[in-house]
Amino acid sequence: MAIKKYYTIKVGRFDGQEVEIGHVDKLGIPKGPTAKAIAPPGNSVIPNYSRIWGKRELTKEGKPSGKFKPMVWGDDGGEVIEIRYLKKCKSLDKLYQDLNGIKPGEEDADIDLMHGLFDIDPEIEPMLVEMLKLHSYNEDSPCKDPSQVFSVYHEYDEKKEATLVIKKDKTLVNAMNQVFEAEENTEQLRVLAKVCGLDDRKQNNVLLTELLMLAKNQPEKFLENRAWYQQQVQNVLLRAVDFGLLDLEAYGKINLLTSSGGTVVPNIPQNIKPEKKLEYVIENAFDPAIFDGIERIKEAINEKELALA
Repeated sequence: MAIKKYYTIKVGRFDGQEVEIGHVDKLGIPKGPTAKAIAPPGNSVIPNYSRIWGKRELTKEGKPSGKFKPMVWGDDGGEVIEIRYLKKCKSLDKLYQDLNGIKPGEEDADIDLMHGLFDIDPEIEPMLVEMLKLHSYNEDSPCKDPSQVFSVYHEYDEKKEATLVIKKDKTLVNAMNQVFEAEENTEQLRVLAKVCGLDDRKQNNVLLTELLMLAKNQPEKFLENRAWYQQQVQNVLLRAVDFGLLDLEAYGKINLLTSSGGTVVPNIPQNIKPEKKLEYVIENAFDPAIFDGIERIKEAINEKELALA
């Protein structure tokens, strides 16, 4: 016996969200005992209308037949086609519906999708399946306007989902490891806190907790903050080189070529050649000594720009 095949999409959040339940006062502050619970995932309502790109099939009289071929947006021979799902019509083409007097009923205003995995039987609801495949709110729609970046759902594929889970797990592990590496170094912990927009004046145990929570709950954002800062460090170094402010030839360090002078990046390994020193600094941008050195270089750049103004 053949296994029944459904059209499956994944809508919004799959899991419910953890919430705190209990009584609250007029200000919304919990009053008395509270408890953790999981709120239902909810649903999304999408408009029963979309604009796609495709080519209509015409009758001998040159009128829309109700059939069309979906195409990649902008491909030659295509045009904008407005689509709408009506339970009593075997075509999604809104123009065809209008020309033939097929009007929507009250039940056709919107399409309600429950969050999570949503199965539809293509044998029972073939036109609804087709509508959801083509709708611009479908992340995987092959014919939607590319300027439509907002999506509500995507087509579920087990292999694709497994790949995403693995990628997410790797991102989480990477983010958490970055915090653990800084755990034993008070100054490095504070550097990481500054880069992530946290108040580095707090006690170490508080900073560690906040960083771990950020890395756990928003690993992508955490790693983006780190990458953003490293990009800023690179920009500062290149600007300083353009102004001739750095002595890269100094043995095991980088000196500042200003009236105040001095070393801005100490303790560079002896095997690092002058042309590789900037890469070393960027890679180790969260080292407290390098962090302080970058701040000094920024000050030197500001002074140079003021002098040239």
